[in-house]
Amino acid sequence: MRHLAQLILPPAVCSRLIVLCLAVALVSVLTNNSAAQACSPCAQMLAPGVGYFAEYGPLYGTTDNGNHWTNVTLPAPVNEEQVLSVFFLNTSTGWVLLGGSVEEDPEPRFYVAFTQDSGETWSVYRVKLDVNPDEVTVLAQGSIQFADAMHGWINVPVESGAAFHSGLLYRTVDG
Repeated sequence: MRHLAQLILPPAVCSRLIVLCLAVALVSVLTNNSAAQACSPCAQMLAPGVGYFAEYGPLYGTTDNGNHWTNVTLPAPVNEEQVLSVFFLNTSTGWVLLGGSVEEDPEPRFYVAFTQDSGETWSVYRVKLDVNPDEVTVLAQGSIQFADAMHGWINVPVESGAAFHSGLLYRTVDG
């Protein structure tokens, strides 16, 4: 069984990440922007000083404990999509789940962007969900996680009752 190591961050880094996440949450509440609330996790530290942060638009990376953040440009056509979730296995290998919906198409679009060089280059794949829109209403939200470079999951919520949250879970065994 593989065990995940706990990353202990200096208090200054934790404080910056907490303030950054709270700022995004506050902006989403003040502007009533549900897109900003969709990104989860909003920040991921990978190694001392190295991490990524996503808000409802761009993806940002840092290599200096959050003192400076660089916009990690995603390729077209997903550079206009909403960042839903970010997951990196290490400082170079990661995935970004992007999505959104347009008025003329009620079904949301989902894309996965993959990098092996810390975001210098990206491969983008459209994710087609095999659902019947008459039976299930998929929301334009979701999260992505990987156990290793080949085995990962995408979880997308579906419209459900207020007392519970249903979703669909998709997996890959080929990265």
